Amino acid sequence: MGLHLPTLSTQPFVGAVDDLVAMTDDISLQRIDEAAAVGRPANVGITHAEREFNALAEEQLVSWPAEAEAAARPARLSASRVAPAAEAADFVTAEHQKELTRARDARQHALETLLPFVRRPPHDNARYWAGWVVLGLGDTVGVWGAAISLGEIPELAFGQALATGFAAVTAGLVGGEVRALAQAKSRRRDPDELTENERRYRRLFEGVEPEVPVLKIASGVAASVIALVAGSVFALRALTEGAMAGLVFGGLATATMLASFISSFIHADEVADLLDHYEQEHRRAIKGYRKASKAKPLQVSGASTAEADSIEREYGRRALAAANKVEACKQRMLRRNPQVVGHGDVTQPVTARAGLHAEKGAAA
Repeated sequence: MGLHLPTLSTQPFVGAVDDLVAMTDDISLQRIDEAAAVGRPANVGITHAEREFNALAEEQLVSWPAEAEAAARPARLSASRVAPAAEAADFVTAEHQKELTRARDARQHALETLLPFVRRPPHDNARYWAGWVVLGLGDTVGVWGAAISLGEIPELAFGQALATGFAAVTAGLVGGEVRALAQAKSRRRDPDELTENERRYRRLFEGVEPEVPVLKIASGVAASVIALVAGSVFALRALTEGAMAGLVFGGLATATMLASFISSFIHADEVADLLDHYEQEHRRAIKGYRKASKAKPLQVSGASTAEADSIEREYGRRALAAANKVEACKQRMLRRNPQVVGHGDVTQPVTARAGLHAEKGAAA
């Protein structure tokens, strides 16, 4: 038998075996007998031509992974360079994920257990803080104008007035403590009556008697601040604009501080503050987890590994495609030479389609 196959391209691309389609038509096996629609002769084992095709197919299955190794090498090296940093970032991300899970579970547990005890109106935070700033600036302007009227330098007068104004509204925060004390009394329960979930927040349901003396002291201090600020504004205005102006502005200062007291009283809610705390912790955990998961070493390592894996999968499929193409050419060659190998499979143990596995079995 004479068989001359041209050398395949050194690059194991599918296109390199396309030459086999044309060259296969030129393959001729020595004719030894005439056959008409018969199976493969039992005495014809695996021909040299078939072995050559099998070897070419094996070459494709080996060459393509080698090409994949070379093509994926830059990506693998890139991933290996950041591997230590990526492992550290991955550890930090995992810790943040645990923290996020704890914060989420704590927030959910608190909402399910304590939400019925919330007394603060919805979206009251914006109203409260805006009112706190406005009331503080209102007292500030009153004191500032009076100080300037007395001949004080405007810049220095503004600093003193600002401190006085916010001292006044800060005194009004005692209203929140009064409200919190009243709510604590209404929530008071015997420890044995608490549910399993409520025991986790036992402090909210305990007595408040020890806090009463402290609240009285705070209320006395707040009243002193109100009296001092109102008296100071009255005196300043009385000196510059007369007793009536002093009385008016002193009354406005007092009203501002009492309004701060009422605003704090309405806003105060220890349970809502605790739920807000859990909400902030949950948001902080989400922010930390997002930041950790966006670490550059993780991104580089993940992208490089994904690129290398994709290249290897692509080349693996190309290897199978190339091997199948060689197998198809082998079958084409057999089909065009029925005078030697017949027209199909043989009924005897020797198989007509001697592929890679068949050849290995025959060799064994």
